[in-house]
Amino acid sequence: MSILILVGDDTQAIEQAIEQAQHKLDPAWRSLNFHRFPDGNLAAAIATVRTLPLCDTRKVVVIDCVLRQWNEEEFALLDQLPRIALNHTLIVVTPAFDKRLKVAKALLRYGTLQEFWLTPPWRLDLIEQAIARQARSKRLKLSAAMLAYLATAIGNDTVRAATELDKLKLYTQRSTLTLSVVKSLVPILTHTSLQLAAAVRDHQTIRAIELLEALRQRGDSPQVICATLITQFRLWLSVKAAIAHRTCDRDIANFCNLTNPNRLYYLKQEIQAISLRSLTQTLHQLVMLDVALRQGQVDRLETAIVRLSGRAA
Repeated sequence: MSILILVGDDTQAIEQAIEQAQHKLDPAWRSLNFHRFPDGNLAAAIATVRTLPLCDTRKVVVIDCVLRQWNEEEFALLDQLPRIALNHTLIVVTPAFDKRLKVAKALLRYGTLQEFWLTPPWRLDLIEQAIARQARSKRLKLSAAMLAYLATAIGNDTVRAATELDKLKLYTQRSTLTLSVVKSLVPILTHTSLQLAAAVRDHQTIRAIELLEALRQRGDSPQVICATLITQFRLWLSVKAAIAHRTCDRDIANFCNLTNPNRLYYLKQEIQAISLRSLTQTLHQLVMLDVALRQGQVDRLETAIVRLSGRAA
């Protein structure tokens, strides 16, 4: 029996891996030999994987779980795995995998770990590369400008990327694909308060106003928008201040609670041209804006964004 441990937040890639395992089953009997169990059903999953397949030579059994919630009972069940001699595949799907846990160590003794993580949203270069790979697999030719636009429009949403590329592929069957066509077929739905923060940081007033309007139309409340801006500028200020005090990268990552330490490189790039004084003043103004918004002065949001995005660095 083979055991696969699929870990990560890229649900699209994880489901594709599960589909690949399913395709090894006889199509005529696939529905009878593929089983999927939600968290809390490890006993049922192992009981299923111990039984003979129906009119086939194998089964595929999937268990969705959160390993941290497994107790001694689940840990004891794992001892049965080496004694299962059938040609089955047990797939354990979990969003996180702490190798220090006893259950994790047990699974690693018997199975193979495969990780599927979404590309960080700030790595547009990697998102472009991922979209380019998907396009090539669909035999869809895209220019560099198209790829750059799609990376911005779609972000790291791999599910949407697959859908949008299928749409573009269908369009090419009857007409030529151009950048303007791509923009009309694939709208930008990834407007976020983080993009607004970047526009304010880079003094792009017109873009900041456009992003603010897009966020409003999407239904984001002024308080939520302001809270995100405060969080982002506080992060930038913390990194800038730590750099000014010559703090080492590891300590900066720990101090700023960066779950992905590699992000620090990009944070440094983002604030390279901005002074510590400017970040401090902007954060102070955002905190004052938050107070005003809590008092019901929602009309001050746009005025504040215009003023902050026009501030000198």
